[in-house]
Amino acid sequence: MKNNNSSNKIAKILSLRKTPWDKKINKTPLESFIRNHNKKTYEERHTKLSDSNEYEVLNSLKIDVCPYCDSPRFTKRGKTKNGVQKYKCSLCGRTFNPLTNTLLDNHKLSIKEWIDFVKFIIRYQSFNSTSKDNKNSMTTTKYWLGKLFILLSDWQKTNVLRDIVYIDETYYSLVQSEIKHKEDGTKFRGINDNQYDIAVGVDSYGLIYAVVTGTGKPSYKSTRRAFIKHIEKGSTLIHDGELSHNSLIEALELKSIVHSTAETKGLKDKDNPLKPINDVIRALKTFLNSHKGFNRDNLQDYLNLFVFIYNQPHDENMKVYALLQLLMRHRKTLKYREFYQKQVSKTE
Repeated sequence: MKNNNSSNKIAKILSLRKTPWDKKINKTPLESFIRNHNKKTYEERHTKLSDSNEYEVLNSLKIDVCPYCDSPRFTKRGKTKNGVQKYKCSLCGRTFNPLTNTLLDNHKLSIKEWIDFVKFIIRYQSFNSTSKDNKNSMTTTKYWLGKLFILLSDWQKTNVLRDIVYIDETYYSLVQSEIKHKEDGTKFRGINDNQYDIAVGVDSYGLIYAVVTGTGKPSYKSTRRAFIKHIEKGSTLIHDGELSHNSLIEALELKSIVHSTAETKGLKDKDNPLKPINDVIRALKTFLNSHKGFNRDNLQDYLNLFVFIYNQPHDENMKVYALLQLLMRHRKTLKYREFYQKQVSKTE
């Protein structure tokens, strides 16, 4: 078992509003100046819930059943100090509000802070940059990202590519500490088990799909498992002739158009018949590389997030609207302590 430094690191969080002189009685003018600036900047960025007017949004949410027992019988029961409507279930007797048992249950920061947070993520900003711009600690950023991962875990489940479909594979390395070497210490060459295989597809309507299939080269079985429920039967498949694609062509009765590597090598992007899928893979790599040090256990979560970002709607504000709606309605919770306990267990 590893030492407890990992849990200590998690517990040791520096607040963005604190300074080394907070408890000092006789501060110098410069110390007071810096402290007051930090405090003012933090308070301007982190509006009190009572001053944010978010209660208007929350009170507009339609409540159909009790979040504890699913009973449709409940009555209004006053409001919180922040103006949010409370309810009491007539069956189980428990009190709740519009966000009870959702990913925003017991939130401490105003929901409006999610607006900028989502926009930063959509723009492929690193988490360090997102934390600084959103005036949050890195732990808050990672915690919120964990909520997004839960929210989008089934996001691609109903994605079905149709009509003209492009597919290809791309590869992403394991973290450095997990890479295996030959007995003589040299690295394996070519596609090998030190790389995750990611199956990617896009259709003529711009809908994309991306899934981790395993490590190393794709097989008939892994390719079939990846795409069999996500390509419409009878579509036209445009691809590079990878042998494992034949499992799809046969099972889904696809019309196959092959553009081999030999044919496309050296072509300019605009002249490459595989440009639609190449563009998606290029964007995916840019997105993943903006978060290089991430835990590879979460690779599929990052793919789900990328697909959400890449697919329609393309307007930033519409994406924010869609995510906030989901966050306020998704019946699952993630406590801060629970999230970080899971992170610690992954390192032990």
